[in-house]
Amino acid sequence: MKLLQAIFGSITNRVFMLLATGILVAIFVTAALAIREDRQTMQSMRNEHEAERVAQFVRLMESVPDSVRPQIAQSGPQVGLRASLTSPQPLVSHEDSDLITLLRARLPKGVSVRQAGAGADCVHHNDGMPATGGLFPRAPGPGMSPDRGGCHLLDLTLSDGTPLHLSLGWSFGPPPPPPAGQPGHFNFPWHWLVFFGLIAILAYAGARMAVKPLRRLTNLTQELGRNIDRPPLPEKGPGEIRDAIAAVNGLQAQIRKHIEQRMFMLSAIAHDLQTPLTRMRLRLEKVSDDILRRQLLGDLAAMQQMVREGLEFARSMNSVEHFQSVDIDSLLETVCVDATDTGQDVSYDGQTGVTVRASVSSIRRCIGNLIENAVKYGESARVHASVTGRELEIRVADNGPGIPAQYLESVFDPFFRVENSRSRDTGGVGLGLAIARNIAQKHGGQLRLENGATGAVAILTLPVEKGPIRSGHTQ
Repeated sequence: MKLLQAIFGSITNRVFMLLATGILVAIFVTAALAIREDRQTMQSMRNEHEAERVAQFVRLMESVPDSVRPQIAQSGPQVGLRASLTSPQPLVSHEDSDLITLLRARLPKGVSVRQAGAGADCVHHNDGMPATGGLFPRAPGPGMSPDRGGCHLLDLTLSDGTPLHLSLGWSFGPPPPPPAGQPGHFNFPWHWLVFFGLIAILAYAGARMAVKPLRRLTNLTQELGRNIDRPPLPEKGPGEIRDAIAAVNGLQAQIRKHIEQRMFMLSAIAHDLQTPLTRMRLRLEKVSDDILRRQLLGDLAAMQQMVREGLEFARSMNSVEHFQSVDIDSLLETVCVDATDTGQDVSYDGQTGVTVRASVSSIRRCIGNLIENAVKYGESARVHASVTGRELEIRVADNGPGIPAQYLESVFDPFFRVENSRSRDTGGVGLGLAIARNIAQKHGGQLRLENGATGAVAILTLPVEKGPIRSGHTQ
């Protein structure tokens, strides 16, 4: 089942099999009809030839005295037939009506044909014409066919009543044996193998040509998934593919419009909340009850953090940024040093010597969020960078309890937190990982989480622009 699914699961393979099968069936049917037509034509020509030979031989027998007829009968093999003027054994083969019709049209007046057989192989008891002229039909042997060793057995009556029995064919006796040392002498049909190979190449090329526009559309659509603001896809190829590309371009425009509207609304709400929140802070400072003031200021700080992270989340979805070549080693070292200066337990190792095409501010925000998340929930952050092929991998590991397996993907959803408290010290808002993933995807990379030996590990992958390099990173 898996093998069939692998073979027929691809459109290319399906089209290839359809074309190859259709072409082969058409060729074999055409060849069979052509062979049948050739055989019918050859049989008709053979009957014409045999009827003419028999007519000439009968005219000769009619024109000579009875005493000479036995000598003429014995000379029959010289013209490709054998003759007997005595009663033969009954014929065993089926009647050939076409040959009889031709003979009746050509034989001299007074000569009749009582029966004729076709399709059997005729042999003699010895190499010469026996005195009795006996002819015995036999069934075709292995390798024999009416085309090679077949003959016609004719039972005629001359105008004076003399019976005449003829055996005529292209050859007498069995076909020649195969060459010595080659039993059966089977020849492998290499021409059919070459023919099938050419058909297979033609069918595969046709399948690839038919599927190429669809594969191109798939690749372009995948690029669209990584960058919604990329230029519209060029509408090229067959009509169906052009229609599909036009639909994808329309979908891209609609999605981009919805994203812009959502970002605008979120940014506007977050921005407009800044002013009333600031006024509230100023007014709360005048509250005389210290305990109440501290509680209200704490709630206000949480609201301001939500507003700030909401703005950051909106900016992370905005693709209008300046991308440039960035020395990732220097950038990682700078981010880790800044985190250490603020009292966080952060370390970095790994020198990749590569650059990435990125927005410096966005990629710093992404890595900073991962480090902050690791320190908050795992007390420390261990940053390691490595390169595999043309892909950069940055791992940020912590020493925390890890994340339940069922939440490893859900934690990237906006406002989702495994820890359900609303404390700023433990719970946060739930946008840090969502912002980091948006930035990673905008740079053509991916961000995922897994549980390591000592805690959770955030793995950021980015495409490498070039490497290694020796200069410092671009700020």
